[in-house]
Amino acid sequence: MTVEEFLRQLAGTPRDWRLVGSKIRRGRPSDLDCPITAVARIMNPGGINGDGRGLPLDDHAVCTLVAAADNLENADQSLRMDLLEACGLHRH
Repeated sequence: MTVEEFLRQLAGTPRDWRLVGSKIRRGRPSDLDCPITAVARIMNPGGINGDGRGLPLDDHAVCTLVAAADNLENADQSLRMDLLEACGLHRH
């Protein structure tokens, strides 16, 4: 799976995404999903791992996506904008 394919899957998730601090999240406050977890739930509804295991993404892609979703210091800001847009949070 490429990052572009991941973003397409992410765009198919429910539009209940929000920013928690600067992190992109959805779900109940006691059980928040990050974008990686949300796509994992779509692709493997019977069992998920929040760290990206089970998704056909290489470790580098997972780390890059997590950094952008959580707006970490080393985040790729272009990817961050792509994630916000896929989640319906990007304002034009």
